[in-house]
Amino acid sequence: MTETTPEFSIPRARLLRAALAPRRTIIAAILLPLFAAAAAAAIILDIRWIIIALMIPLILAPMLLAYLYIDTLLSPRTVPNAFPHTLTFTDTHIRLKAAIPPLPDKTVSPEDCKNTGDCKNTDSPAPAITTQSIPISDIIRIKPGLRDMTLYLKGRPPGLLVIPYAILADPDALLRRLRSR
Repeated sequence: MTETTPEFSIPRARLLRAALAPRRTIIAAILLPLFAAAAAAAIILDIRWIIIALMIPLILAPMLLAYLYIDTLLSPRTVPNAFPHTLTFTDTHIRLKAAIPPLPDKTVSPEDCKNTGDCKNTDSPAPAITTQSIPISDIIRIKPGLRDMTLYLKGRPPGLLVIPYAILADPDALLRRLRSR
């Protein structure tokens, strides 16, 4: 059975929430006790410990988010979620077809064109089409939500797919089929 979705894209904020979800408790279990201990030391021992307490949310947390962004959200298996793409579900694979827009060309002014004679075509080229085939066996976790489901993929680099229910003909049947793999 094959099902193809219409073209859709996922907002980058939603992708960040999906990437952060499995690691949220680990990050909280490490950062919150450190912050509490440093704040308690600031109150009991010396006010200078407040600097240490503020370093945790203001320095360590952004570093962890940057690592998460580079490790998961910039992986080739996750990046196409942010661009318009379609998904085709087969019995053994999920095929993702995305249109990656080209980088903007440097514009050439008419004066530069006359002087140097080096005129490039300023029409933007067509977007690059990328296709990925993801085996169903690569799905390590399925997290259904209120508006969408998130599929976490194994391997290096890790990846994820966010699929809104609104684009699926029968979300429950797809969820049952993916879980029965």
